[in-house]
Amino acid sequence: MSDEYYLSPEVVGALNEITHLISQVHFALYDAHRLLAKISVADDRYADLRTGFDEAVLLLAKAKWFAGRASGSHLYIAPFTGSIDDCSTAREYVLKAQQMVEAVIEAAGENGDTKGLVAEGVISTVSTVNEIQFAGEVPLVPTACPIIMLIGSSREMGRQYVHQVVQIFGAWMFEQIGRRHFSSENIAVIMEWERQLQAYAPEICEYAQGWVDGARELGLSLSYVQAIQLWTGHYEPYKHGLLRHGVRDLAGSLSAVEATRASTAYLGGQGIIPDSSVDDLAVDLCSGCVAWGEATVDGHMVAGATTDHECTFQATIIAYPDDGIPFIYTPFSVTGFIPQLGQYYFAGHPGMNARGLAYVHHGGGLHALEPESERGYGLRRGASTFHNLRYAASAEEALRNELSWPVGDSGTILGSVGGFYADGSSAYICEARPGAPHPEKPLLRWTSVGEDGRAFTFLYANNNSVHPEGFKPILRDMPSYAFNAVDGWVCDIPDRIPRNIDPMVLSSALSTKTSQGRNRYLFNALESRYGRIDRDAMQLIFSTGAPERYGLDQTPLSHAEREAEWSSGAPWPSSISHRLNAFTAVMKPADDGTGTYLGCIGPGSHDVLMHTPGHGYYYFQELNEFWEVTLTDEPENMAMLALDLASSIVRESVTMFEERSALLSPSSRTLIGTLIVQAKDAVEESRAIMEQVAEKGAVAPDSLSRSLRRSTVAQVRGRKALTLMSDVPAAMPQLLDGPRS
Repeated sequence: MSDEYYLSPEVVGALNEITHLISQVHFALYDAHRLLAKISVADDRYADLRTGFDEAVLLLAKAKWFAGRASGSHLYIAPFTGSIDDCSTAREYVLKAQQMVEAVIEAAGENGDTKGLVAEGVISTVSTVNEIQFAGEVPLVPTACPIIMLIGSSREMGRQYVHQVVQIFGAWMFEQIGRRHFSSENIAVIMEWERQLQAYAPEICEYAQGWVDGARELGLSLSYVQAIQLWTGHYEPYKHGLLRHGVRDLAGSLSAVEATRASTAYLGGQGIIPDSSVDDLAVDLCSGCVAWGEATVDGHMVAGATTDHECTFQATIIAYPDDGIPFIYTPFSVTGFIPQLGQYYFAGHPGMNARGLAYVHHGGGLHALEPESERGYGLRRGASTFHNLRYAASAEEALRNELSWPVGDSGTILGSVGGFYADGSSAYICEARPGAPHPEKPLLRWTSVGEDGRAFTFLYANNNSVHPEGFKPILRDMPSYAFNAVDGWVCDIPDRIPRNIDPMVLSSALSTKTSQGRNRYLFNALESRYGRIDRDAMQLIFSTGAPERYGLDQTPLSHAEREAEWSSGAPWPSSISHRLNAFTAVMKPADDGTGTYLGCIGPGSHDVLMHTPGHGYYYFQELNEFWEVTLTDEPENMAMLALDLASSIVRESVTMFEERSALLSPSSRTLIGTLIVQAKDAVEESRAIMEQVAEKGAVAPDSLSRSLRRSTVAQVRGRKALTLMSDVPAAMPQLLDGPRS
């Protein structure tokens, strides 16, 4: 292990304290959010409380950024410092965040007011650089997921990708990637992975070459090895056991417990188990479902998915390749890396293409059901998804590809191929491919089955195996590990799970429990709407949170009480819309240029709580609204439709504001009026760009991307204004559950 990633005992100790403080602030934010969800926008306190809440969120974001630099969990985003000074800065910010959120809680109480709510003033330091906001040197998560449109050859699309990432975020991420040093041994491993790409998905290698071209044009240092490594990693396949999350470069310099504690500095813990070495083991890892055939209103397919982690810097890719099928896909981040969690090799979801194929979800997490003797080099999940969405016209073709590829690195999370694909007439989830590329008996799910044996034309997946033969050997001796047709394989009583076992085994066991409630939620939600599922119904499923849990005295349970009930195996109503959602999407693919894709940063509704014990995450000036794009045959038409929809939403928001503004407090009127002005300005910017495109008469990926981003920003801000005004207590129609047109 290189000394470059060494952490001194002093820094490790400081990070342990900061991790605990960050977790405390997260829980306090959760309590404040509970109170804010009960306060109407017509309340005089509303806007001030939201401002105070955002101040606390912003202070916490700054604390995490400096802690992440110190811990090394930002390797592909910010320089690793290992610095005690960064720890001190992080501690200062997290303590200020704690004070701010406590003031919000007091002001949001039954008899509270905002007169004593003194802001720290950190919001005044926020400025827009490129197309995102920064608080000083700390980049902030965009409130609307940016869109990157790519057109042309693989190499040309790679060049465009670098240019557009820099246009949106700035050059800092690619600068950091260009600083990564790999030893000769690392490079030999990278090139062995690269040979697999050349054999099965050579367009990815051309795409990476385009990154090098684009970086050179911008004066950035980026080698082909540094570019392709983001798709492959620089470690050999994990041959024995399972590899849990974490920044592997850092973990080698510490004991297992110290590495876990240090790497959680960015995200904070999820549980309140006293031993902080297992704080992050209950983190969820995404949900997805699809319905088709007799389950839907029109027989056509509709799907939805969430990615569950703390959102950082991601973008939705819309590609119009000159060879293959146009497609949409949202990786977990623009570099394939999530702070603290590590590399995901451009995995993500969901995605769809212009032939009606959808990639819904990774299909259940890390199964590792293939024999260890079959593990080795192959394709990572991101590359396989890019390839299928570009070249497969049906679920059948996607499956044929997946079964023809080697088993690969199935001991690493999303390190091998598989997952959840659907088209208009069928769907499948591939949980394992023993014997690939010639598997005799892959573990495939084609429909969902109720406890009474009835089969349904819908499928869902979370983070456990739901295949009857998906028994995970590492959980063989785990108490309460059993199978249910709806829940899948689950350890449903966490109290019975030993805490002194291997962290990866513990993580795997706990993830089955978090999956249990989400599986049952999706089954019940889809079964209860069977035959009536459409896009609006799917959006409602992905925007409805789990209910609050109350004690016998009808007061909300404390965090400790919630964890005690969950751990004891008490019945637990759940949801897939919750405060761990990083990105939520609903899509209705089609093969005639009318397929729609809706995307939202965070959960699909601001007021949803947690579905399990823990705290979840919040983002600065969070909006929780969907933008909508249509995958037309021509990229110009896609941009125009997004602009037309944005214009319609803005007109509606202006009309409602004129009708309702007198019912708002002055501060809330300002808040909503600002959103509408921002939406109107974004529409005008988008329209001006499209006029320039029309005048030039040439395909302009960068311009079309900017137009799409401005239109989708307008959609999100306009919809947020409408949602806020719908909370005004007046005789007015409620907003539709589905998207506006």
